[in-house]
Amino acid sequence: MPMNDLEGREFANFEEAKRSYSNYSLAIGFTIRRSRLRRSKGGVVTNRQWLCSKEGSISKKWTNREDIVRTLRKKTRENHYTAFAVQYCHKRDVYIVNKFVNEHIHRLAHSHKVLFLRSHRCVKESDIA
Repeated sequence: MPMNDLEGREFANFEEAKRSYSNYSLAIGFTIRRSRLRRSKGGVVTNRQWLCSKEGSISKKWTNREDIVRTLRKKTRENHYTAFAVQYCHKRDVYIVNKFVNEHIHRLAHSHKVLFLRSHRCVKESDIA
């Protein structure tokens, strides 16, 4: 699916939008995480945003502390911005993609390894038993 196909696209609900972006990330080779969520007074989700799991960076206040006893975790974030956001349109009762930024600076996973990424892992009942 080309990048331009997601911009301005409409979805019946935000779960459908998440499923579409998750399928896109599965095809490209990255994993996603939830970000911003805004609700109306009635509890309806008005805005929802998902990011690449490697988006952003850890705050300096956590990495430059002198009172830390244990060793820090391995660096997992890259300093880039990749986002997918939808906004609720009251007039048409749909969610519209209002932001789609796809600027990965990290290596993407190969197709045979994508299923091991966190947002694409799933354990079936048959696997547990």
